[in-house]
Amino acid sequence: MPAPIYTDRNHLPLQAEFDKLWVVCMQLREYAPSELSNQLEAAFTDLQAATRANLPITKGLTQIGYGISKAKKAVACDTAIAIIRQIKALKAW
Repeated sequence: MPAPIYTDRNHLPLQAEFDKLWVVCMQLREYAPSELSNQLEAAFTDLQAATRANLPITKGLTQIGYGISKAKKAVACDTAIAIIRQIKALKAW
C-alpha cells in the first residue's frame, strides 16, 4: 500500500492521537524526574515535527503533493519510546 500524499504542506495527520500523547506526557510529569519529562516533551515535539507532511512528492516533473519522511519519523518514534522505557524503569514506577 503506497504512503498517503497530502495536498497541504505542514499537514499533521492523526491530530487526535497527538493530543492524547500530550495528555499522557503531562500525566507522566508527576512520576518522572524533571530531566526525563523535559526530554520526553522534546521528543514528542520532534515526533510531531517529523510527522508533518513537508517532503515534496513529484510524479515526473510535476509536484503532486507532500509526504512524510519515514526515516525521520522512525528516529523520532524510537527516541520517544526509549525515554518512556527509562521512565518505566524507574524504581518509583
